[in-house]
Amino acid sequence: LHPWLNKKTEWQANPPPPPVQRCCERLGLAVAIGMSDDPNPPRPAARKRSDALALLLGGAAREEDELEAERTWALRTLQRHAQEWHLRRAEPSIQAARAYADAFLPHASDGRLYRTVGLTEPCRNWRDGAPITPAVFDAMGANISLYMRFVSGCIPIFAAASLVALVPIAYNLTGKFLNENLMQSVLVGNSLGNAPTLNALHGAADLVIVLLLAVALVLGTRRLRAESERLDSRRPSQLSAANYTLLVKGLPSCAHLQVKELREYFESWGEVITVAVSRANAKLIGLVRKREKLRIRQQELKVEAARVRAKGAPPRSCLGTLCGLCRPAARPDGQLSAKQQRQLVSLDHAIHELRKQVAPCTGICFVTFNEQRAAHTCLHALREAPSAAFAGEACTLLASFAPPPGNVVWENLEVGIGSRRARRALVNLILLAQCCISTYAITVVTNLNVNTGLDEEASTLAKILTMAWTTAVIIASNISIFILAPIYMALIERDHTEDMRELALAGKLLFFQVLNGMAAALSFLWTKGRGLRGLFDDEWYPVGGATVVNVLVADCFLINLVIEGFRVFDALPLRLLLAPRAQTQAAMNTLYAVENPLYLPFRMQLTLKFFVYGIGFGYAIPLLYWLTLAFFLISFVVDRSGLLRVFRGIRVTTDKLVLLLAMIYTCPLALLLHCLISFLCAHHIEIQMQGLESEESFFLAFKQLHYTLPNFSVALSLGLLIAAAIFAPLFTLHELALRRARKERSRRRFSRVPKVGTEAFVKLKAKLGSVSELVATRSQSLHRHLRLTEITSADGLVEADLVPFRELHTHGATARLYIPPLTATLLTALSSEKTLRQYSLPSPPVSPVRSSGRRATSQRAAGATSRHAASATRARVDIEMAVAGRSSAQQSEDALIA
Repeated sequence: LHPWLNKKTEWQANPPPPPVQRCCERLGLAVAIGMSDDPNPPRPAARKRSDALALLLGGAAREEDELEAERTWALRTLQRHAQEWHLRRAEPSIQAARAYADAFLPHASDGRLYRTVGLTEPCRNWRDGAPITPAVFDAMGANISLYMRFVSGCIPIFAAASLVALVPIAYNLTGKFLNENLMQSVLVGNSLGNAPTLNALHGAADLVIVLLLAVALVLGTRRLRAESERLDSRRPSQLSAANYTLLVKGLPSCAHLQVKELREYFESWGEVITVAVSRANAKLIGLVRKREKLRIRQQELKVEAARVRAKGAPPRSCLGTLCGLCRPAARPDGQLSAKQQRQLVSLDHAIHELRKQVAPCTGICFVTFNEQRAAHTCLHALREAPSAAFAGEACTLLASFAPPPGNVVWENLEVGIGSRRARRALVNLILLAQCCISTYAITVVTNLNVNTGLDEEASTLAKILTMAWTTAVIIASNISIFILAPIYMALIERDHTEDMRELALAGKLLFFQVLNGMAAALSFLWTKGRGLRGLFDDEWYPVGGATVVNVLVADCFLINLVIEGFRVFDALPLRLLLAPRAQTQAAMNTLYAVENPLYLPFRMQLTLKFFVYGIGFGYAIPLLYWLTLAFFLISFVVDRSGLLRVFRGIRVTTDKLVLLLAMIYTCPLALLLHCLISFLCAHHIEIQMQGLESEESFFLAFKQLHYTLPNFSVALSLGLLIAAAIFAPLFTLHELALRRARKERSRRRFSRVPKVGTEAFVKLKAKLGSVSELVATRSQSLHRHLRLTEITSADGLVEADLVPFRELHTHGATARLYIPPLTATLLTALSSEKTLRQYSLPSPPVSPVRSSGRRATSQRAAGATSRHAASATRARVDIEMAVAGRSSAQQSEDALIA
């Protein structure tokens, strides 16, 4: 009730309606809202307890229970009238929706948003925002921080490669394409197919670029690995429950497994904070979420109906109603449709039946210790002796450190590893079949479009129509994969963690993108119609090379800037068209605060696709280095806008998406692909220039290798291919070994941590704490260059290793626990039930006037009639929502759920 009690002046200037005044008088809140100057209003005469109230309180209620029931009814009545009064005066505000969306975005310490333009709100002032530093993205999670460092790090690399590529571009522009066709001159005039001869400049420039990419790959991976370790809980403020929690598998899959038994077992290694057991209740979780959506819709309908009754006018029209983006207008009675009501009843019945059953354990639990030392000791002990017995059944436990709490997909934990492997294989087969069909369709229509465009006898109208329908086929083939792949993974594959889902999704989409583009471009080796069949001769570049350039130009400017930047298909229409026409503030807030949990995997697959293409065909078409540089420059702006100004709900996961998928797997393969295509292009173009006899076969062309090897560029490209074939797998294996060693090093480090409360623990904590304070007092310029060894003891320990879980809040760290979805729902329901039974005004801090009002509240409530008890029973609104300080319109809509 704080928002209303503090508006003394406003209530005096614009008094509430009589029903609200009467409720206030009955509650004794007249003094608090400035409607009376009497500090001690007289207490009304006591009323006789009714039979209905006796039934409500179980027939044995005392005087205090009657007072609580009367006060609960009066408070809820006051809340309902006051919120309806605000509702009639407060229309949904786009400014409030913008403020609601801004609350989910990252803020600086002074409360400002960061200084970057929001591409979905280009006219909004952004220059007065806070400056952006890498620490901004560090606070958003390891996956986001490493991704932004990857994007920003690629800019200087491709800038240097673009400068080196100017040498072959200048030489290639002296060829014949400039005199034949303007479009060919623009697209492939810079390509190797336009070069007069295969010059040594091609090989020398490629050698510099390959060495640049290899050195950048090694140093970049080392830098990102160091950043990942720096973000990996090396300071107390970076800790979370994941540092104290073990994910234990292998428990008995029975319904009578008790948490108490598990707690007693794990407490032999140290104090246990919580034990969260996963249950096989995915169906129940799905039903509860469906019911919640229907209840939210019911609340919106009641708000709309109340507004219609207050104004006497129909609700505002919505642009999205005709296209199905918005729901139809509210009914006059504010109720759901008959179909939705039947669905709600059936959901209630199904949930009631499922709740009668005790869900069996999925064999997984999360054990949170108070000390990190205890978690590491338990992990080491379970690896050496995994046998245990729970609920009368023997089992073999498999323990590992748990992912962050927000990274766990609880409803998927009931799917075992064998089932997940079979499901993953099924999804891969479905996607592979769909990819093959889409790739075939894209290849056929691309060849048809190119051949029609080069046909001199075809009319202009025929070329335009062919381009239109072939483009539609290509877009439909790509969109089908992008839409269906996340659905397949969510419904069929069902990964246990969000980071594995992101990794698998980005990998599948990247494979499909590269397969489609490569198949379309390489198909022209056999369908170009002229030249040497199956070889990269000068006849391939006007068709196959032009296809590669067209794809990358579309991805760089259409996909990356227009669709991903301005968000013309999601955030922009939601904010500009649908949100201003929403009927309720809650609906407007939801539309304006756009949520995109899959933002990062989609951005990563597009970035890696461009990386692979830009490097892979860079030798044949040096202009691609400049296109790739433009892509990363645009991505730098687009990702700042999406992460800092547009989206909420972007998941915080681990470093697997960047370090594992990008740096360890994709980048070495891209470098190897570059060397392979470089060798093939140099070898094939030299065959054509020497006029060697060829059997027009891709594989038989290698017979002419002894004639082309004397050329410096061919020999150099072959040597680089052999070196890349050796370097790529060795680099990948080395990095994977470093990741395994990092985990083992962390385990050994904690084996030397003393137990909390011992004298050795106190001495070590004092030593490390003093070193950390010394480091924190240094200047910012020096602090950026500090190594972790400067805040590390001789045994490799840091202060964060000694912080107990119960003291996380004192260091500014998050203490979010592992709570299953249904447990969280139950806690919310219990909170609401507790509010029905007992309610008191917030106490700290209160002014003297409010305190007197509070005392009068407890003194003046005397009893409750049957009508009062019935109202208290029907009203199910959690009054604590009013204390949250939200807008009056939002509070009014929340109240009308009753």
